[in-house]
Amino acid sequence: MAQWRVLDFQKYEGPIAARQGKLFAGERSVPLADISTILTGPRCSLHASLLDRAAHFEIILLACDWRGVPISAALPWSSNTRVGARHAAQSQLSEGRRKNAWMQLVKAKIAGQRANLHPESAAYRSLQRLQQEVRSGDPSNTEAQAAKLYWKSVFLDEPGFVRDAAMSTDRNALLNYGYTILRGAVIRNIVAAGLWPTLGFWHHHRGNVFALADDLIEPFRPVVDHVVQGFSIDTELGDLGVRASLVASLDMPFATNGHTVGTMIMELAQTVGAYVEGEGTRLQVSSWRVA
Repeated sequence: MAQWRVLDFQKYEGPIAARQGKLFAGERSVPLADISTILTGPRCSLHASLLDRAAHFEIILLACDWRGVPISAALPWSSNTRVGARHAAQSQLSEGRRKNAWMQLVKAKIAGQRANLHPESAAYRSLQRLQQEVRSGDPSNTEAQAAKLYWKSVFLDEPGFVRDAAMSTDRNALLNYGYTILRGAVIRNIVAAGLWPTLGFWHHHRGNVFALADDLIEPFRPVVDHVVQGFSIDTELGDLGVRASLVASLDMPFATNGHTVGTMIMELAQTVGAYVEGEGTRLQVSSWRVA
């Protein structure tokens, strides 16, 4: 779907501008209406016209450093008519509803991780048990317990794999890149839903301006994991085809209803908006299913 298009300029050297409803980089152009996220690198030069038009078309700009790690973001002010009410509701959300929401997100994440494992494996059965044990607020940190088992089992050709978000090599680099794509989509839809990205359910570090995005991204991470499962152990992120496959994860079917990952991110953000204003007794969160 065109509306989920992600443009990666991390390796691009030169100016990027906007005019007549299009983004221009060198000899190439893309309609701004088709873009959701733009990744820029340290050697790009952004014309003020792009900043202006990106805000108008609700495009997220993620500035990445030399490692490809996002270090800043430019996002438009929300045009949602409920933005004031939802910011106030977020700030006053009860601890019980906040903890309940985090429980549902963790359950959905573990269910998605389980979908990436062989159903006859010990890890699959362990995650199934842990998913059932998640309680309000996840006081036992079941999410971390599940992750420890999951990462040891998700890559059959690399049983000793260690997940390290700080690493910019091997499969960690692929995962980091894929999660960056997801995060951009989550941030964009949080703003569109009239929510404030800093006020999360569980993530709340004082230096994290996208705490809510780090909460809502969790059920979608297994999609990227599934894509990376399909790559060989020696696959490198520098391969443009690999990057394209990770970007395309937004267009993959997410659940049994046939909706794409991008659509489900949008629906979850809208559901969260209604939830913080008091709608429903619990947050409804769908989980990843391998097609």
